[in-house]
Amino acid sequence: MNSIASKHFRSAVLGLSLLCSASALAQQPPHPPSPEERLAKMKTDLGLSDAQVQKIKPILEENMAKMKSLRDDKPLSEEQRREKSHAIRKAGGDAIMAELNSEQKAKFEAEQKNHRREGPPGAGEGKGPRKGPPPAAGKAE
Repeated sequence: MNSIASKHFRSAVLGLSLLCSASALAQQPPHPPSPEERLAKMKTDLGLSDAQVQKIKPILEENMAKMKSLRDDKPLSEEQRREKSHAIRKAGGDAIMAELNSEQKAKFEAEQKNHRREGPPGAGEGKGPRKGPPPAAGKAE
């Protein structure tokens, strides 16, 4: 009887560890789209010409490299990282806007506003403003 209980216990522990591992993987945000994926979406959504694609592709590649470098810069505080990330995105957006016609600019701006409102893919639990009531003032945890 003891060995059966032991087998059930080991099975339960293994099941829980697998469940925890799967849960941790599910919470990982998806990787940002590659410059090629972003460019393909922009080409479809904005109707970019081949000349525009050739000008915008290096902008997207440079932005991705800058963002990767920023993620790898460990000594930065979260606030510094957020500010630099915002500056990189703004500069990239401005450079892209310079290559668009007025109709494309309007569509691009609308997409950017929608993205800011909904958040990037993978933004969810654990990100953004704290949910629930604020902690009681002066109360030690």
